[in-house]
Amino acid sequence: MKLREADLYWGERLQAERDKATAQTQRLYDYEKQKANQLREQIGEERNLYPTKTELTAAIEKVEAARDASHIDSRTFVVAASGVGVGFVGIVVAVLANAGIFG
Repeated sequence: MKLREADLYWGERLQAERDKATAQTQRLYDYEKQKANQLREQIGEERNLYPTKTELTAAIEKVEAARDASHIDSRTFVVAASGVGVGFVGIVVAVLANAGIFG
């Protein structure tokens, strides 16, 4: 009878360990699923935040066309367009000066 009691004891212990492992596996699966869903949502939200190569090329062509139409050198155009070191008046003066209208 002692052997039967020992078998039952270890059988119960093994079942308890299996249950713990199953619960841990389920928690891990749920965590991975949650993180995958969060990443999927983030990708979906960011999808339209960045320009495509085509959109970027079109924007560059527009900037180059505006620069060429204003007949100013690239450095002055970049400074004027970015507003670095100059305000709106500075931009207007730079464009007018390079167009030969002012200055």
